[in-house]
Amino acid sequence: MMSARIRRLSVAVVLAGLALAVALSGTGRAAPEPGRPTPERAANPFDDVPGMGRSPEAVARDEAISYWEAWKRDVAVQACMRRAGFEWEPEVAYPSEAVLMVAEYLGVPPADDGVGGGTAVSRNAGRARVMDDATRDGYYRTLLGESADSIAFMEGNDGALPPGESAEDFATGGCRGAAEAAVGSLWNLRRQVGPELSARVRAALGASDLATQRNRFRECAAQHGLARGQSPADVDRALARGDEKVALAVEQGCSEIWRQVDDAALGRAAGAFRTVHASALDRQRRTYAHALTDMRRNPDFVQFLAAAAARP
Repeated sequence: MMSARIRRLSVAVVLAGLALAVALSGTGRAAPEPGRPTPERAANPFDDVPGMGRSPEAVARDEAISYWEAWKRDVAVQACMRRAGFEWEPEVAYPSEAVLMVAEYLGVPPADDGVGGGTAVSRNAGRARVMDDATRDGYYRTLLGESADSIAFMEGNDGALPPGESAEDFATGGCRGAAEAAVGSLWNLRRQVGPELSARVRAALGASDLATQRNRFRECAAQHGLARGQSPADVDRALARGDEKVALAVEQGCSEIWRQVDDAALGRAAGAFRTVHASALDRQRRTYAHALTDMRRNPDFVQFLAAAAARP
């Protein structure tokens, strides 16, 4: 049975509207075999592809894999820094709710012996602060491929980049860049094919035979205070402008209506999409076929996750 925490993820999935909306990414069941549809597969035709999960259980699986990859990247960064003579601890900066959900999904109880000494982020920052200028500059160039002055500028300006720097390549070098390249990311496939699938779903949403359901959503949204609410995107906009009460009311009262519309559109878009991208989807399944088993059997990862889940 799914836990309440994992079930709550379905709200984010439904309100995202399109099939590949990003949400804090089961039961450990094997994915359905290609070509053998199941009731779950009918409503969620990409749940068998890691990184493209839509149902709450598949989203939880994907987030667990993503956290595992983040840990592996940080372990690689730690080894790289150590080779250069620096001490650096894996940080795996993740929202606490996501960490708890991953731990629960993997069956890893929070550590019960307490976690002292602050966080790895604070300890790493503390080490850098006490370095002399030359050592600190070498530290950040080794870690991120940026000077200490550039990092200090960013930290002193609420995250703003130094003049002339690009967000696409700032702090993407050094040990961090090498780890990113070596480990990769579960989300790469979704970034590559997501726009195409979203376009296919949008086209399917416009089908005339879905007009009745779309109208039902508009009427429901209006009844809950959101005039001219055409889709969950309008709910997001209401939330962005601070109208949380209306957004929550529409989510609670109308999300099931939109889920039905969205599922129908996704189902129509899925067939052709899976045919076009069959090789990429199969490669993704093979790449992550043993990910859950590997992470559960890795004592260092399990220990790290348990400690992270114990933090407030």
